Amino acid sequence: MTTYKGNSGVAKIASNTIAELTSWSLTEVMGTVEDTAIGDTARTFVNDGLQAWSAQVSGHYYPGDTNGQALIIAGASLSFDFSPAGSTSGLQKFTGTGLITSVQYGDVANASIVPFTAAIQGAGALTRGTNS
Repeated sequence: MTTYKGNSGVAKIASNTIAELTSWSLTEVMGTVEDTAIGDTARTFVNDGLQAWSAQVSGHYYPGDTNGQALIIAGASLSFDFSPAGSTSGLQKFTGTGLITSVQYGDVANASIVPFTAAIQGAGALTRGTNS
């Protein structure tokens, strides 16, 4: 079984890699509805077919990244591409359109690099594919 190091991961806006990232996470969720009936001895649930996803990106604040970080503004709707193992051809990636729900800058302190974190809410399906 192959495992991958986190430093291989890539997050992009459209086809542009977001610069200076230190981490990112992606959460995929499938909704359920209760299907419990009279006489059942336990609650039961079925898949409702409604997928949801969210993500978070964190890194060193770099406003010079005009095709990446500079686009990450609260309220923006952007096309994202997440590749956990890197962008080499044939490796898995996840793509979808997401809304930036929050952006945080700081803690700003002497002798430290200014961090940023952005929260993303999926605004449609998250698609699994491979890098070409």
